Amino acid sequence: QGRRHSSQRVTGFKVAVSDDGKVWSNIECGRVFVGNSDSSSKKINLFEKPVLARYVRVVVRQWQHHISMRAGLVLCEQQCEKG
Repeated sequence: QGRRHSSQRVTGFKVAVSDDGKVWSNIECGRVFVGNSDSSSKKINLFEKPVLARYVRVVVRQWQHHISMRAGLVLCEQQCEKG
């Protein structure tokens, strides 16, 4: 979601994850997720598969006028199986 009552918003971003905060891996081979087309609508983007990580980084790639973005994560409360 962008900045309300303004034309500032993120229109494209990548997501990277890390277990230690030092070595980062791009989600889905560096896919650029589509952001908002307006400043007030909520945009939902989901990963193709669940991801196990301690840290999540949103890397803004495209924006309109100024970078403004609100973000949230869907977390899994269950123990994940490594595989």
